[in-house]
Amino acid sequence: MNQIVLLALHRLSSLRLEEKLLLLKEYPHEKAFSGLTRFEAEWLLGRKLYCRSFNPSKMLEQAGDDLAFAEKSGISFCSCTDSNYPSLLKEIYDPPLVLFWKGTLPPGNEDSLAVVGTRKPSLSAEKEAFVLGLDAGRNGIPVISGLAAGVDGAAHKGAVSLKGRTWAVLGTGCDIVYPAAHGKIAKDILAAGGGLISEFFPGTIPCRYNFPKRNRIISGLSTHIVVVQAPRRSGALYTADYALEQGREVLVHRCGLEGTRSEGSASLAEQGARVIGSAADIFPGRIAPPVPTERGFWNTPRTAREGDFSLWRMICQSEKTGGTAHAERMPYYG
Repeated sequence: MNQIVLLALHRLSSLRLEEKLLLLKEYPHEKAFSGLTRFEAEWLLGRKLYCRSFNPSKMLEQAGDDLAFAEKSGISFCSCTDSNYPSLLKEIYDPPLVLFWKGTLPPGNEDSLAVVGTRKPSLSAEKEAFVLGLDAGRNGIPVISGLAAGVDGAAHKGAVSLKGRTWAVLGTGCDIVYPAAHGKIAKDILAAGGGLISEFFPGTIPCRYNFPKRNRIISGLSTHIVVVQAPRRSGALYTADYALEQGREVLVHRCGLEGTRSEGSASLAEQGARVIGSAADIFPGRIAPPVPTERGFWNTPRTAREGDFSLWRMICQSEKTGGTAHAERMPYYG
């Protein structure tokens, strides 16, 4: 498959996946694609194209720059027809034509856990997100989330705290960590064998419209989705909606049933979502009990250490900051 033509078609956001694949099949090489006219494309697709301009030569030129930038940035990519494209993601209604990543891709068709929720959680909700990530990660269950402040970041931290693997689905390019304060978490994710995943081209900056779109990939990569805590207007509810459409199980943590920060997650429970209290409720028989040195980090104020890393301090940091993005008063789109 010609990578330049593939990347050129990936930029045509007005086309559906099956339309991009049809054009790729009929015009697989740069020479043929560069001669494609709007009329020929519309005739082949059977509909009018709703895009401002259609200039295949310029599209190929941009795709060449995109390919060079991805290689320079150490970012890999694959198409939905490749064997290494995540099999769970192929099952959804509208998987991206191209997936970019740093590090690794999630394993194949096996159980995985998405942990999502508000970027301004209560302390108990942030703690429970951390514990969900830790329990899943240390028992070999892939943890998927969006690297956002609050619940997402806590779940990633929990997974990597004991070297579990976790994958962050970004609303930016894989070379841009957002919020920037989560740069260390991103490095820890890569060091633990996980990855940063995005359908957006390298260099894509934060845009509020990209984050709801990426949520379908979070749910698409997961077999189970836990909404830890979410208010009524929360991006986590988009993820839950996508998950239901994709036939994935949506669960609500019991800490997200009361208070204004929990109105959205409580509504999901009222509509029939199963309420859970731990990862063991989701994966019975697969979650080993914590070792004695681990219990301290969520039950008592004493420090539990993995090398020089303080698990207790990592949980309690939100008590002082109220969440990274919130504390720094930065705009947040997640």
